[in-house]
Amino acid sequence: MVYSEGLPDEVAERALQFLGLAYLEGMESLDGSGLLSELVSELKVKELSQLCWFFWTLRGKAEPSARTSKILVFWMRVAEQVRVNRADVPELQSALCQLAVFIHNLTPDAVEALVEAAPHAQVRHHGYVLVQNLARLASQYPKEVATIFRAAMSGFLPDYRKEDVIGFVKRLAEAGEVEEAEWLCNAYAEQGSTLLKETYDALRGKQRSLGNNGQSAK
Repeated sequence: MVYSEGLPDEVAERALQFLGLAYLEGMESLDGSGLLSELVSELKVKELSQLCWFFWTLRGKAEPSARTSKILVFWMRVAEQVRVNRADVPELQSALCQLAVFIHNLTPDAVEALVEAAPHAQVRHHGYVLVQNLARLASQYPKEVATIFRAAMSGFLPDYRKEDVIGFVKRLAEAGEVEEAEWLCNAYAEQGSTLLKETYDALRGKQRSLGNNGQSAK
């Protein structure tokens, strides 16, 4: 059903959904000679992208669980295969960004996978998903998400949703990464964007206020 030609796209898509469920329920493995393992080892972009979308539709149950762990294992395995093959698969990297919704702990492996995928997030219009989840993680992992956000900017200028971009930068500053937050504001300005102008002005105003208070205390 996945490989058959001449069938409606919906047939293959439904077959992949069943395959995804089978993996989540432990009836299909990323190891061995099964279909999922084959799709990953051969980096079947269309099929793996469809699986990413299907997993993303389960985001309502994104709290840490055995299921979300398996989704992240799937991502890390695909990322490893891309790395080993030195493959140029921007559409698949974009699709993988949807799975950021399942990340709650930014492990070194997760950071590496996100840095690799982030520049391509907007290829299939998943930039907003990436930004939304970086904003969610910014307070807890400010240095890591700043690195990922910079990687994203090497591929596109994240500007949607505006409130997520602004919230992300504010959370960086609140977590102590003021210089990084200001750098991002300046980087947007250099690319002709006024999205972070008010945020930058507020950051500078706060820094001046803190400086003046420090002098007054002396």
